[in-house]
Amino acid sequence: MRNVLDYLYWRGDLSFDQDPLNEVDALIFSEFSYIDFKLLAPDLLEKGQLTIKEAANHWKTADREAFMPSGFLHHELAYEALTLAGASTRFKDILIAEDIKHISVEDESQFGVTSFHQEDQPLFIAFEGTDLRSLGWKEDLQMSYLPMIPSQRHALDYLNEIFSRYPMNVSIGGHSKGGNLATYAAIYVEEKYQPLINEVYDFDGPGFLKDMLEEEKYQRIRGKIKSYVPQDSIVGLMLHKLNEPIVVYSQADDSNQHDVYTWDIKENGFIRSELTESAQQIEKLMGDLLDELSLKERENFSEALFTIIGDGEDDYIRGDRLYNLEQIPRVITELRNLNPEHRQILLKVLRIYYRKRLSIL
Repeated sequence: MRNVLDYLYWRGDLSFDQDPLNEVDALIFSEFSYIDFKLLAPDLLEKGQLTIKEAANHWKTADREAFMPSGFLHHELAYEALTLAGASTRFKDILIAEDIKHISVEDESQFGVTSFHQEDQPLFIAFEGTDLRSLGWKEDLQMSYLPMIPSQRHALDYLNEIFSRYPMNVSIGGHSKGGNLATYAAIYVEEKYQPLINEVYDFDGPGFLKDMLEEEKYQRIRGKIKSYVPQDSIVGLMLHKLNEPIVVYSQADDSNQHDVYTWDIKENGFIRSELTESAQQIEKLMGDLLDELSLKERENFSEALFTIIGDGEDDYIRGDRLYNLEQIPRVITELRNLNPEHRQILLKVLRIYYRKRLSIL
């Protein structure tokens, strides 16, 4: 198996002038959006002098604990990829022009975007996916009942603003929620800017509500959208995909395929595959479940679930073993304290899920 890290080893000697940006490069930039460059090298970023090579050098001496919320380094391999990219001809001189990380409990949003330039021109804009904070996961669930979630609004505002500053062609993309944000922003960006978008790369990102399929703005950009999912995709098949996704082969099993470092690469592209039967069944199950719930019920489910999990800035979906054990008493307490309406919708969703799950087994 060859993955992203292998690609950096054997493709790193070719500049972008010799071999233009491809789908694997787009994935690498998308993964770099998970890195907090403002924490890694704030002075160089502020001065507009932070290249990937300099960022990699700073990582060598960085305080690793500062990058490990709840004892778990999210997207750890992104930092390994950064180290390899910093030593490569292809990536080392790419400038990290901007890195934004935004967390807001008030509007329940987690948003990030990183802009990469080559020789003073935009090369790629990468929207960050969901990190370990449960606040971001709660926002993801809002996609099932809101026409626009806060992060989508932030992504759209950013893309309009960046084109007003740099009216130049650029590709955009992201992994997981980041792919959804890139697609949303490309669809709703001011019409005069749409021709400046080269490609939109959506790597296993969730879809959209059905209504967007009829949008004229979507029809104008749809030919530029490239959506990728692994053969056992779960996240990437949530809600409705606007384009037929490109299925890529992953060496992992089930939900672990969301980890893009398990995706197989040959030369400068991903090895193609087909959706497994189980993935198709899960896609139908999730579609049926949403069809049985009203928008208000979907909202109530989200509120009930994250009342239990927590949706503060310091609440995490995943952490080390000690962190998880410490959360059990609080989760039990919150479950008991749920109001009757939220408790009923949680039970309803579980009943629908298990009924549908059993029907496809």
